[in-house]
Amino acid sequence: MPEKPQKLEKPTQGQTLSLRISDALFARLERAKQLMSSKKGDSVSTSEVAKQLLESAREDRFEVADLMAKPTETLLEIRRKGEAQHILSRAEWILLSHFVQKGLEAYAERTPNPVSNE
Repeated sequence: MPEKPQKLEKPTQGQTLSLRISDALFARLERAKQLMSSKKGDSVSTSEVAKQLLESAREDRFEVADLMAKPTETLLEIRRKGEAQHILSRAEWILLSHFVQKGLEAYAERTPNPVSNE
């Protein structure tokens, strides 16, 4: 029997994101667009530049967001790691500093000797 020709699969289309950005950020995207266009020798769209910048965002930023989904469990895990003298990841340090800052702000008015921000 003759074999059926294989169907070519269409690449799946990703999700669309629409957002408002400041004029300063738009200007930065435009400068990046010009730079990328000059390197490629082709015109590049602003959305292509934004997509590349988003995709190249540091992985720890996404990890911080994941850790923030379960703050209590994460802080307990950070405590266990600290007590065991294990090294914390960059994302764990970011999360910990976030909650330290929140704690400082919550008790700033009641502290007899204010903590220096320097």
